[in-house]
Amino acid sequence: MRLTLAAAGFALALIATPASARRARCVVQSTEAPTWRGACNFMPDGGGSFYIDPVRGRFGDGISTISRSRRDPACWVGEDFSICVY
Repeated sequence: MRLTLAAAGFALALIATPASARRARCVVQSTEAPTWRGACNFMPDGGGSFYIDPVRGRFGDGISTISRSRRDPACWVGEDFSICVY
């Protein structure tokens, strides 16, 4: 599965946590910031899109394409970042 992200960035946080949120463990790695590991809320948003809270981030300039990792299906990988939700 490949997803295209808009230039505005990949918003990974919501102010309110909806009832559909599940507690998870997240790992966000980026070449531009230290790795973040911790508890998070995973919220599906339809069509394979999702939010994780309390992490927020902006990944890349312009349009970024990410793919689900073949090595670890809990991860999505871009050119200079990865997001894993366990």
